[in-house]
Amino acid sequence: MSFILEQCYNQFIEEFPESWLPNSSEEESVFFDKSAQIEFFFETCFILLSRSIISGEYINVPNFLDVLNNFLAKTTVEYAPPSLSESGSERVDRLLSRYRDLNYSIYNALQHYNYFVTISKNKFNTEGNQYKYGFYKLKNIKSTDKILKLFSEITIPLCLFDYRFPIGEDEFHNLLISRDRLKECISEGSSERRSVLAVLLHKCHFIIYNIKESPFYINTESSAICINPKDLDVGYYDGFIAKECDSESKANELLEDISGINPELKSFVLLMKYYKQNLANKSDIVKMDFVLGKFSDIYQIKRNSREFINPGNLIEEYNKFSLNSVLNFLHNCRFSFYTQKCEPSLKQIKEELRHIENIQAKTGVKNFHPYEKAIEAITKCIELHIEKEDFDDRLIEDKLEELSRVIILYRESYEWSRSHQFFPFQLPFEESMYCVDNGSIKLFVPSAYAKYIDYNTLKERLEQFNRTKEYLRFRCDLSIERKEITQIKNDIKTSDKKAYDLIAIFTAAITFLFGIVNIFINNTALNLYQLIANTIGFGILLLLFASLYLFISPLLIQRINWRQYLKTGRCIAGIVLIAIYVILVFTLSKTSQSVIDKIGQTETVVDSLHRESKFEVQQIKAAE
Repeated sequence: MSFILEQCYNQFIEEFPESWLPNSSEEESVFFDKSAQIEFFFETCFILLSRSIISGEYINVPNFLDVLNNFLAKTTVEYAPPSLSESGSERVDRLLSRYRDLNYSIYNALQHYNYFVTISKNKFNTEGNQYKYGFYKLKNIKSTDKILKLFSEITIPLCLFDYRFPIGEDEFHNLLISRDRLKECISEGSSERRSVLAVLLHKCHFIIYNIKESPFYINTESSAICINPKDLDVGYYDGFIAKECDSESKANELLEDISGINPELKSFVLLMKYYKQNLANKSDIVKMDFVLGKFSDIYQIKRNSREFINPGNLIEEYNKFSLNSVLNFLHNCRFSFYTQKCEPSLKQIKEELRHIENIQAKTGVKNFHPYEKAIEAITKCIELHIEKEDFDDRLIEDKLEELSRVIILYRESYEWSRSHQFFPFQLPFEESMYCVDNGSIKLFVPSAYAKYIDYNTLKERLEQFNRTKEYLRFRCDLSIERKEITQIKNDIKTSDKKAYDLIAIFTAAITFLFGIVNIFINNTALNLYQLIANTIGFGILLLLFASLYLFISPLLIQRINWRQYLKTGRCIAGIVLIAIYVILVFTLSKTSQSVIDKIGQTETVVDSLHRESKFEVQQIKAAE
C-alpha cells in the first residue's frame, strides 16, 4: 500500500494528465466540471499533505524524498500548448489560470514540506552543520486559494513546533493566531477536511499544554479571555500526555517492564525521573545504577547493529539519536541525584563529570544539564571551603579553576542545545507514534514527553554563573588576605608571649641571684650544708613560680579557651609537673622534719653535756 504523499502524487497524475486540458470548442459543462475538479483537488491536497506530515511518514518512509521531488518536478511542467493558451477564449484562460494556481500552490506547499524535512533532519543529526536560515524558491502568485495555503501557514508551523518550541513571544502569538484561524474554518468544507482541521486544533492545544503551566489571558475585540492550558481539549493527543510515575506501585510496574524482554524506553525515562525526584538517601543510588545497567545492556546490543553503526535512512538516524539521547538523560538524572544527595568532594565531582563527558563524546549529544549541576555542586564546595578559618589555598584554587572550566563547557553545550532546540530526551519512532480509530489516524510527535526548555532563562543562568564565579574569586582573595592578617596577629601574640616568658624567666633568675647572695651574707652562723639546702629550697620556689606562669600564661595572655587549652600538651605537662612537685614537697617535708628532729635531739644532748661540764667546773672552782 502506498503512503499518503504518494497517494496524493498518484491522484494528481491520474486526475490531471497531459490530455486533461480541454480545447475551446468543449461545452460549458466540461469547463465547469474541470474547474470543480481543480477546486476539489485544492482540498484533497491539503488533507493528504496534512495527514502525511502529522503521521511522521517523512521519517519512516525510505523513498519519501524521491516522491516529494518527483511531485515538485511534475508541478513545474508547461500548463498548455501555445495553440491552446493563445486561443483567446475567456473560458480557457480562466481554467488555465486556475490550473496554474493549483500547480503553483502545490509547488509552494511541497517546497515548505521539503524545508520542514531538512529542519527535522538537523534536529537529530549531531554531526552535520546546523542551518539557521533556509532559502527555497517559491512561486510568486496571487491566488484565491484559501484551503491549500493552510498547509504552509498553519500545518507546517505547528509541526515545526514539535522540533522547536515557540520560545519567543512573537512565536507564541503566532500560535494563538493559528488557533483562532482553525476555530474559524473548522466548520467549513467536507467532513474529512473538518476532521483534519480538528486534529490540527488539538495539536495546537497540545503545544500550548506543553509550554504553558499557568493560565494566561488573551485580548479579543470586546473582552479578555482567560485560557487555562490544563482545560484545553487536546483530542487524540491525550495519548501523548505522559502519565508521570508518582507512587511506589507505579515504580514497581515500570521496574517489571524494564526487567522484561522488550521494555519500552519510556519506562526507563519515567522510572529514572521518579527516582531522581523521590529518593532521599545517598545509598539509594544503587537503584538508579540498576536502571542504568538494564538500559546499558539494551544500548550495547543496538549499538553493535548495522542500523546504529551505519544508518541508511532517516528513521534509522532518528532511532539512533533517540537511543543516544535517552542514554544521556539517564546518566544526567543519576549525576543530578549524586551531586544533590551524596555531598561529593571536588575529586568525586570531577570523576563523575568526566564520565558524563565521555558519554557525550561517544553519542554526540552535548546536553547542558550535567554542567549546570556540576557548577552548582562546585560552587557549594567552594563556599564551604571559604567559610573555614584555616583552608588550603592550593585546593581552593583548584576548585576555582575547575569551576571556570565547567562554565566554559556549559556555555558551549548551551549554544549547541539552543542551535538544535534540544529536548532532554527523544523516544524512538515507534514510541512517538499514536494510532486511533483502528489505525485510520496516525499521530506522530517527536517531543511528546519532553518538557519545554526556556533557553533565554538558560542564558541568564550562564550570566549568573559567571557573576558567581567572580564573586567567589573575590571572596577567596579576601579570605586569603584575612588569613594572612590572622597569621600576622598570631605571630604578634606569639612574640608578646615569648617576651613575657623571657621577662618571667629573667625575673626569676635575678631574684634567685639576689636571694643566694642574701642567704650567704645574712646567715653566717649556718654551715655549708644548711646554706645549700636553703638555696635549693629558694630555687624550687622560683622554679614553681616560673612553672605556674608558663602553665597559666595561655589563659591570661593568649586568652585561649579553657576547654581548648585542656587538650593541649602544655596543660597536660603542667599538671604532671605540679603533681610531681606536690609529691616532692611532701617527701622532702617529711625528710626535713626527721632531720630537724635529729638535729634537735643532738643539740639537746650537746646542751646538757655543756651544762654538766660547766657545773663541774663551777664546783671545782668552789672547792678550791
